[in-house]
Amino acid sequence: MLQYVNGRSNINVELAQACTLLDRISLEQRGRRLEPIEKEILTVAWENQPYQSIQTHQEQTVKNRAARLWQDLSQLLDTKVSKQNVRQILTTLDAESLLGIVPPAIETFGKPRFFGRTAELYQLQATIDLGNHQFIWLYGMKGIGKTAIARHFITQFSENLAAKFERVVWIAPDKTLSLTDVLASVLQALDSRSAKLSLDLQPLLDKILFILQSQKCFLVLDNADSLLADNALTELTDRQAALNFLDLFNRSKHQSCCIAIVDRSPPRIDAGSSIRAIEIAGLDRRSCQRLLEHSELIGTPADWDLLVNKYRGNPQALKPIANTIRDIFDRDISKFLAANILVYYRIENILSEQLNYLSQAEIAFLSYLSRQQEPLSLDRILTDLRSAIGETDIIRTLDKLVARYLIDARDGKFSVPESIGEYVKMQYPEISSSG
Repeated sequence: MLQYVNGRSNINVELAQACTLLDRISLEQRGRRLEPIEKEILTVAWENQPYQSIQTHQEQTVKNRAARLWQDLSQLLDTKVSKQNVRQILTTLDAESLLGIVPPAIETFGKPRFFGRTAELYQLQATIDLGNHQFIWLYGMKGIGKTAIARHFITQFSENLAAKFERVVWIAPDKTLSLTDVLASVLQALDSRSAKLSLDLQPLLDKILFILQSQKCFLVLDNADSLLADNALTELTDRQAALNFLDLFNRSKHQSCCIAIVDRSPPRIDAGSSIRAIEIAGLDRRSCQRLLEHSELIGTPADWDLLVNKYRGNPQALKPIANTIRDIFDRDISKFLAANILVYYRIENILSEQLNYLSQAEIAFLSYLSRQQEPLSLDRILTDLRSAIGETDIIRTLDKLVARYLIDARDGKFSVPESIGEYVKMQYPEISSSG
């Protein structure tokens, strides 16, 4: 049973718990789970029985495997482990430093299980507790876990929210709605009596502001990309509605707060603004291993790093990919990586949504960049494309595609993630095959 004292974990374990714990440590540090013979060795050591009591293998084989097991565990646990002391060590093991375990209230959030994200959760808490940020963009690529973090935050910090706000309201409007219709949904969620009203934009905003001022509301607006109505293709009404809605939090006085969950980078935030932006990046290797542990994948830490990087730590992408590795590649990550294929059909819904609303010219730009052997500098891109596209359009396109996580920008150079590049090649062969 885990007992948490001042944020640290002390463990009093029974045999089954010890095997489970070491299984997880082995998976994270060695890239594989405990083998059946290793569990049998642990059992006889735990019960202070001789190795001869293991009937499934020859005695010398058992002794050889036991010697390797104690050596491996000594390295994994950073202390001398033997048949004589393994039980004592495991009953006093500090698992948090080995596994990065977080308190149970954070670790589990309904189904699916919730892993990692401790820093993001406490960053949200600190931002809200400060009280000077009334609007928070929670942004990152599709499938990265933004909605799960927001839901988990409400559960984990429910007492804090109850002390600070009178109401917690979650709204997830259809992405196909215009922003004016989204704001009507916000008003309806805040005041059910407004459901039958048909209001123009300004009266709609006035009523929302009145509620925000008269009640302390904590509002979560999921699927909120319509608030990023900042391009020429967006209706003028929606662009104005987006600006006016943000002004409810940036310029108006009240004690309410809104989290807006979006799939791309928000606009630049001015100094002194009441608006804050928190980017959600991909999961690290350790969290991904825990997320996928039921798939029982086999691989070294280097294999895991390559797999996680290939899919940018995106849990929504990695979970179906893990099924492919389990079913087709006998759970072996290295075999999957050696095949050098991208199972894009497993994550087609993520990729297609990421490319939604792009013009043919933007698809062609992605195709051009994905064909390059290495990341390109802006100067090189301008040299290649200036005569065909124009410098202003190149920079505007780069800015848009980086904001949508379709292009990676690092150290002044630009590249297309492998998954995006392969998907463009498969879905738009006529563009990809052109010059």
